[in-house]
Amino acid sequence: MLKRIAFFFCMATVVLAELKWESTQQDLKVSPLETNATARFAFRNNGTEAIHISNLMADCGCTLAHLQKRHYAPGEGGEIEANFIFGNRVGEQVKKIMVATDEPGGRALELQFRVRIPEILRLTPTFVHWRKNEQKSPKEIKIKVVHDQPVKITKVVSSSERMTAELLTVTNGTDYTIRILPTDTSTPAWSILRIETDTPAQRPRSFTGYAQVRAY
Repeated sequence: MLKRIAFFFCMATVVLAELKWESTQQDLKVSPLETNATARFAFRNNGTEAIHISNLMADCGCTLAHLQKRHYAPGEGGEIEANFIFGNRVGEQVKKIMVATDEPGGRALELQFRVRIPEILRLTPTFVHWRKNEQKSPKEIKIKVVHDQPVKITKVVSSSERMTAELLTVTNGTDYTIRILPTDTSTPAWSILRIETDTPAQRPRSFTGYAQVRAY
């Protein structure tokens, strides 16, 4: 009985190895002006039977995984392309894609790529708040451009009618201030501050700050 189990285990290992990948992990380098990054994972069917890729699933809505087709004959190769949209993310980002096939064993494979997104702007702080019934006075978020070229803040939009956000230019292209003021502090309120820029020209990036009136 033990020999039979060992035999089936070895067979499963051989079958799972039929889809050969050039790499399953990648490190991508990007410039501060890029708004997305693309990882490409090449593979080949080294087995004697056709393989069907049944599912691709990214771990985040910001990543789109694409495959030209799903069925690969013996000896045939292909490539999974994963496009990661940065949004307002900065710093190190790790994205994963799960690949399911009809290979015996039913085990999904994880592809992973790592991107370090350079800062363009630095917000200090990123979040301001008022306590309940605190005196209604403005609070500020300072914006410093840390890119080696000037970046213009074109506008700031508050997601809440109960929070106003005024954009002040300290030094055009390098230093700005957002002045936030709640309409009142007697009841809780929350606002996402969308900070829009002119950089890069083809697809300008936006960033996010936050403001809150607390419930206590």
